[in-house]
Amino acid sequence: MYIRTVKSRGHEYVQLAHNYRDPETGASKAKVLYNFGRKDQLDVEGLKRLAGSIARFLEQYDAAGFSVEDSEPVQEGPSLPGLTARIMRRSRQSLSEEETKAVLARGQNGVLACLGDGGYPYAVPLSYVYLNGRIYFHSAKEGHKIDAITGNPKVSFAVIDEDTIVSEEYTSYFRSAIVFGRARVADGEERQEAFRALVDKYAGDRPEEERSRTAAECERACIVAIDIDHVTGKEARELVEKRSGDAVF
Repeated sequence: MYIRTVKSRGHEYVQLAHNYRDPETGASKAKVLYNFGRKDQLDVEGLKRLAGSIARFLEQYDAAGFSVEDSEPVQEGPSLPGLTARIMRRSRQSLSEEETKAVLARGQNGVLACLGDGGYPYAVPLSYVYLNGRIYFHSAKEGHKIDAITGNPKVSFAVIDEDTIVSEEYTSYFRSAIVFGRARVADGEERQEAFRALVDKYAGDRPEEERSRTAAECERACIVAIDIDHVTGKEARELVEKRSGDAVF
């Protein structure tokens, strides 16, 4: 089902319709389910209430969103083989590509999720830096994390930008981003640049010479890069309303 507009006798009309296949001709045809009337006389507030009612009803089926094959991702980016694109149920709460990148850039920590020992999901919080369109973090050269990404480089990485509990509303005002990509160990100039960016981010108040020496001399850790395939961002409707001044239904 979908909302469409049609023109008739100099006016534009809004309709709820759906497509069906004619059993005799095999052609796809549109069937009007409901006429909302002229567009210039549309009960916009009533339509918003209807949209809100539908959204609340659908919550019982899938609180996270709908799986839709062959759909476009919420954020622009290459398609992900083996990963079904998902349409965010409340698209007005989705962040733009630039807003999502800003969340990644200012985040102080994130949670890496990968496939761990025995096929169990392994999620670990860590410090990171967003640099040149990639996520970088440091890791011991041996251990669960390195073993996991070596065995299966496909990972996700979540960053919570804001999470304010509002008890009187039984909710929280949140903003977050989720990255899907492939992890690998960085080396050479890439490793050095990422290591220096991590040092600058978390020890920017230390003397320049000390930071340069730390980044250049540390050999105990490796640097892992996440090449991003897909990224999404979302925020609470209250934050959307605060920024836009419009109510979100």
